[in-house]
Amino acid sequence: SAYTCVETLAAGSRSFVSRWQRDDGKSYVVKMPAWVGDERMQKVVQYAQREYEILNECKNARGIVQLVDDKSPFNFFDDSFDPKRDFIVLEDCGDALERFDIGGQRGKLLAQLVYEFIWEGALAFLREKQLVHFDITQRNVVVSRDLTKATLIDLESVTKVGESIQSAPTALVFSTEVTDEDGKVNSSCAQLKHDLAAVAALLRCLTSDDDASFDKCRNYFKEYLEMEDDAIQSEVAGMMSE
Repeated sequence: SAYTCVETLAAGSRSFVSRWQRDDGKSYVVKMPAWVGDERMQKVVQYAQREYEILNECKNARGIVQLVDDKSPFNFFDDSFDPKRDFIVLEDCGDALERFDIGGQRGKLLAQLVYEFIWEGALAFLREKQLVHFDITQRNVVVSRDLTKATLIDLESVTKVGESIQSAPTALVFSTEVTDEDGKVNSSCAQLKHDLAAVAALLRCLTSDDDASFDKCRNYFKEYLEMEDDAIQSEVAGMMSE
């Protein structure tokens, strides 16, 4: 089969992400480590290897992006990982939530998908495994083009509960709210609450009738960090019942 790169989705300091389409119309998302020079390359490769391992740990998890079983024509990680040759190949789950118009009934529909697949699916799975994503935002939740499914992507920041989040490569937008100077979670915020607060903030933006944007997401997130888990869950239940 022939494959064509149809879109660049992200080009950062650690990885390059693109959408590829097979000649029969099937599409994939391909993520490869960015070539950053010999000095930093080892660290970048470690991040890529880490994400691959996390993806395997999350195999078949509802609401979490999955590796593609069909390995051709792309190469997968092996014992001799070569960043010039190897890729992570993922299912194409759609477009980032931030690309959608979230006003009116469209926002309510998207909220229902985020609640069903991220809150009840991905988030529940991660909490059961004692894993924290640490970067759940409107960029890392994607929605299928037929508006039937939401999926959590970009797992390179996932960290085991109890680990310092400095081991997570993603520079956290809200890191100052949850960590001390050593990168350890402070006493005012448990690690697991980070993801809970982040998804609740997204749902609040999607269900709000006042502002059809994600502009207040950071402020909502900070509010939820100050609340107990039960209170966050109760507020989310209230949003989804309206």
